[in-house]
Amino acid sequence: MTAAWRVVVTPRAAADPADAHAWLQARNPRAAADWLASMRETILGLAAMPQAHPRAPESHAFDVEVRRAVIRHGRPWDGDVM
Repeated sequence: MTAAWRVVVTPRAAADPADAHAWLQARNPRAAADWLASMRETILGLAAMPQAHPRAPESHAFDVEVRRAVIRHGRPWDGDVM
């Protein structure tokens, strides 16, 4: 088993998804649960296989390599497929 890399979600990066989840939870609890699960799955995937994700544009500004993961699952508030 390989070691997982550390994924850091800054407070600023966590604020929008937290607000989005609360908004969606009030309107569609099932979609909110699915959305949150996919968010967690993406973060765990980033930790397990960072090379599967592109290098972040700001990576050059750090002493460590920075990768990014983009979550794309439609728009559950419109009824689009997740």
